[in-house]
Amino acid sequence: VIKLQGNDLAHIASPGSRAGHRLDLGPMRVRVVGSVESLGGAGSRKTWLLEEGKDLMWNTDHWITSLLRVPPNTTVEFCLCNIWQWKEANHAPGLQSAVDRERCHSSRRVIWSGLCRFTTPRKGQVLQVTLPASVAGSLYRGRRSHSSAEVFTEDSHTVQTTISSIEEHIVQGRAGRASWSSLPWQVFPLPAAGRQCSFSFRGGQKCCELMLNVNLYVPPGFDPNEDKDWPLMLFLHSQHCRFDGDLNLHYESDTPPRLVLGDSRCPESLRNNFIILSPQNLSSRERGDIGGDGMWLRRGEFGKDAEYDYPAEAVIWDLIETVKQSLPIDRTRISLVGTSMGGQGALQLASRWPGFFAACVPVAAHFEFEPLDAVALRLVQEALPMWFFHAVNDHICSHSAMQGLARRIRHHSPYNAEVHFTSFYDTWSSGHHADRIPFWKNEMTKDGPGGWRCFGDDLFEWLATQSGPGLTCRSLTPTVVEKWTPPRSHQ
Repeated sequence: VIKLQGNDLAHIASPGSRAGHRLDLGPMRVRVVGSVESLGGAGSRKTWLLEEGKDLMWNTDHWITSLLRVPPNTTVEFCLCNIWQWKEANHAPGLQSAVDRERCHSSRRVIWSGLCRFTTPRKGQVLQVTLPASVAGSLYRGRRSHSSAEVFTEDSHTVQTTISSIEEHIVQGRAGRASWSSLPWQVFPLPAAGRQCSFSFRGGQKCCELMLNVNLYVPPGFDPNEDKDWPLMLFLHSQHCRFDGDLNLHYESDTPPRLVLGDSRCPESLRNNFIILSPQNLSSRERGDIGGDGMWLRRGEFGKDAEYDYPAEAVIWDLIETVKQSLPIDRTRISLVGTSMGGQGALQLASRWPGFFAACVPVAAHFEFEPLDAVALRLVQEALPMWFFHAVNDHICSHSAMQGLARRIRHHSPYNAEVHFTSFYDTWSSGHHADRIPFWKNEMTKDGPGGWRCFGDDLFEWLATQSGPGLTCRSLTPTVVEKWTPPRSHQ
């Protein structure tokens, strides 16, 4: 874990500055790049890759990374960098297009720190490396602007290190506890009201636990001591996106995790009415799999041959249950929102966990792992309210396929399920950057040629009113993890 103090710059991190587009994410975007694979390098500085480094999360007065995997008993060199990105390239929602990614990232200017070194601990231990606020000051005020780690100076910074056990840095799911009722507050991280925090969560099945990086947002009116239960939104991001690297959901998207942090386009209902839980999908490397950046709930490449990932489903269930027991959550008002690949993940969870979610919002979704008729058959067995958003000119994920799925659910549901489908024409991208339509507040609607209508106020006010059966689990101890199914439920 790498921590950078930034007390003297905290006054710069005010939400709403820079015409409403500077978020409450700290004075700058800090990334760590170094000589080990998890930091973008595995040799000389000429081979260090900026795009493979890890972003640090701003937390009121300091930046900190998630848990980083490093080889034990090894000397690691690293440096920090302040990433500046041209304003016009700063909003490239999803960045699914390789051309868009290249255009956006080629506009970056980077200010590098001096070189830092530490020796990693033995296997099973966690080393926290703390750098002083003077390093943050040099990154903010520095004038060096380069894209390669070859050129940073040899100036070294003194680091402080402390060693601790991994248990002190993770939240353990309920499946890993012999007896479990609720987590103590000092173990479960809790951000200040109106802020986000990130933490590492380990859970799922005891025989094959997984670790997720998780982002948690609590609204401005949240008070853990108040007798009030809050709606919970589970947000599943699109492919390639992360919280700790390139295509960062806090900087390069129009999704809820970005909007709630002071963005002027954020609907008030989104900012004020939901606790938002956003896990980061496991990459293929993290689970020893092929298939590039990884997929929600699938192993392997896209297509019908991709295997269902039952351990991944189990750890998401475990994460939600842990949050429900640790925070004042209204279990009848848990909604599910997913974009693109996250949309297919949302459809899978909604169809496999009947009665659990109060509503589901697939945005620019797709589904190619089994016939849509089978998904529709499972979804029509419950009265789950759904609201689809999809561009008619989306050439990556089929508009007609999702429209057909919505029609099947609407026409064949014995419960007359409330199913909305909003079509639009994408004039600002290749057709797949849909986030602004469902998530931006209504007044961001653009009139005239090439205009669009935004539905953020309508969508999140609608979501806040949805209430479902609130089914929960009796047990999370299935005997065969390869054929894991959600545990037996009861009201």
